[in-house]
Amino acid sequence: MHIISALLFGISANIDAFVVGFSYGVKRQGIPFLTNLIISLITFLGTLVSISLGTAASAFLPGGSTKIAGSLLLILLGLYYCIKF
Repeated sequence: MHIISALLFGISANIDAFVVGFSYGVKRQGIPFLTNLIISLITFLGTLVSISLGTAASAFLPGGSTKIAGSLLLILLGLYYCIKF
């Protein structure tokens, strides 16, 4: 079950990158290697910091509350971007 969760998380976290890459490909416009590397490092660091903060917060909060807080955060972000659109 954890493999499926990780796979779904990876797909959902990278859908925006797929769309950007697709649009650049349609225009036949390449992204330089260094720029692509910088974007990847920033994304990696953002994910690492988020996971580290979540792990630290789970040590202080009750077990189920971190899952609820994370779910609510994702729902609120989704609603925000839907309303913004």
